Amino acid sequence: PECFAMTADGGRTAAQRCPSNPLFRQRAVDFVSNELRANPGADHVMVSMNDNYEVCHCPECTKLGTNRAHLELVNYVARAVAKEFPKAKITTLAYFFVGMPPEGYVPEPNVSIWLCTDCVPDHERHIPARKNDIFAARMKAWAPIAPELLIWDYHVTYINNFIYDPTLYAMSDNLKYYRD
Repeated sequence: PECFAMTADGGRTAAQRCPSNPLFRQRAVDFVSNELRANPGADHVMVSMNDNYEVCHCPECTKLGTNRAHLELVNYVARAVAKEFPKAKITTLAYFFVGMPPEGYVPEPNVSIWLCTDCVPDHERHIPARKNDIFAARMKAWAPIAPELLIWDYHVTYINNFIYDPTLYAMSDNLKYYRD
């Protein structure tokens, strides 16, 4: 249970993990190492938060801040696996509470940041991502520090499943923006 995120009232929730917990950090290293051993051709392994807005409220995560706590976990795993797997990249999603890097954060050389367009509302997916102020700020913050910057562009709208690829009209502009 101590590997689960602490709730604001001091309980624990399995909805998220505690990224500052030493036992969880070691389990993350063991899991990634075992995956890389089992899949020798793998060159990227994801270490990301669960897909929800839950955060850990333990004293250490609170002190670090949610995004720094998670990104320090990513760096911890990256440093640990680099010894045995020097070509492997540890990827993490930059979305939800990790959309912006914390001040002074520097990813390890073997970390890939997967910047997500989750901040672009469903009804604006047809507009080029560069015109979304939040996404543009995230791109500007991550681009100079990420050793490898990948883009997770949502080609879906969750408000209407019958809309076919709402990003179709923005795709050409988005690809040029991501490249540059």
